Amino acid sequence: MTNSLEPLPATGNMQRVCLETTRRSAMDILLIALAMGMGLFLAWQTAETLLLIFAGLLFGALLDAWTRGLGLFMPMRRTWRLALVCILMAVSTIWLLVWSGTSLAAQADSLVHLLGDQTRVLKEQLRSWGLAPPQSSEPPRTLAQLLFLTRVLSSARPIRLLTLRLGCWAT
Repeated sequence: MTNSLEPLPATGNMQRVCLETTRRSAMDILLIALAMGMGLFLAWQTAETLLLIFAGLLFGALLDAWTRGLGLFMPMRRTWRLALVCILMAVSTIWLLVWSGTSLAAQADSLVHLLGDQTRVLKEQLRSWGLAPPQSSEPPRTLAQLLFLTRVLSSARPIRLLTLRLGCWAT
């Protein structure tokens, strides 16, 4: 047992003690860094599983809260309230999927029309500048032709090459 009032060790012993503590603290730092690296690696590997578990806990808490809230208005057994909450959630999810599918299809259709209109406006503007050949009687037949024009116009090539490509596309 050491006493705090004991005299300090001799100078030679003091250097050896400092050297050992320096080695030990460097080794401690290395082991701590290794342990933290391993912990981060394990957390990274199990992140999906942990997120799934936490999402399940939150979903269960949500169902429980809605079931308890429904109990304030409907004096039914808890199992019936939970069943009602699950049915309402399923119906609302189906409605959301149907609504988003129809609105997504409408948006895609309007995007195709918008691309066609913008392409016509762009071709007319290029014709007014003299960078495109005169108007042909047939419109672009495929979406590939529209995408080709978009790709040509978005490239950073010289105007002469752009005119050459537009001339080939219009014929």
